[in-house]
Amino acid sequence: MLLSGKYVPLGLTLLAPITVNIVLLHIFLDTAGLPMAIIILVLHGFLAWAYRGSFKGVLDMNAQPG
Repeated sequence: MLLSGKYVPLGLTLLAPITVNIVLLHIFLDTAGLPMAIIILVLHGFLAWAYRGSFKGVLDMNAQPG
């Protein structure tokens, strides 16, 4: 999804828990891979910030069915 450029917000949503697990694994169990985990987290955060407009409906407190 990320490589094709289609459904990027959905791809970011699906990859978010995986990214968190990668970072937590390298923080608590295997610190040797921590730099790469941080790079992955930063890149994921950058893409989430770039597509932040697509997440407005998800983060809206008073969302109405449409």
